[in-house]
Amino acid sequence: MKNHLIAQPGTTLKTALSRWRKNLFVFQGTASRSEFWKVIGLWLVAWIVVNIVAMSVWIYTLHFLATNPPSAPTGSIWEERAFQVWLGIVTCYGLFWLLFTILNAGLGARRLQDAGTPGWVFWFCLIPPGLTVVLILCALPSQIQHQQQGYTQQGR
Repeated sequence: MKNHLIAQPGTTLKTALSRWRKNLFVFQGTASRSEFWKVIGLWLVAWIVVNIVAMSVWIYTLHFLATNPPSAPTGSIWEERAFQVWLGIVTCYGLFWLLFTILNAGLGARRLQDAGTPGWVFWFCLIPPGLTVVLILCALPSQIQHQQQGYTQQGR
């Protein structure tokens, strides 16, 4: 494993996934925008699949409970089962969020460093509004390439 990765602009999906898998917990170096967004795009597809499955389970549960009402007059069994399913779905969402943050910490830190932001800022993903800020910062152009090519902020 390299100690200092260098961004490779215009990487293919296969290359981006290979670099992501090999360097999960490497925080030094840089990652290009294309490398970052291709991996995040696949995570987005996985998130959509998790949402579809979770909502299908929720809808099925509500339908099943509505068509098979409990014999208890208070409906507490229905509410308890609905709550258990809801809690399971929320737990799945939380585990997905945590898995996303941990497995993309190295890639996110390297992308932020390439954009001229400290890598530790990626940990703001642990709070929901922080994810939006981090994704905006990750969308910024590479500052490392501009510095290597001799550009300055005032010279643009």
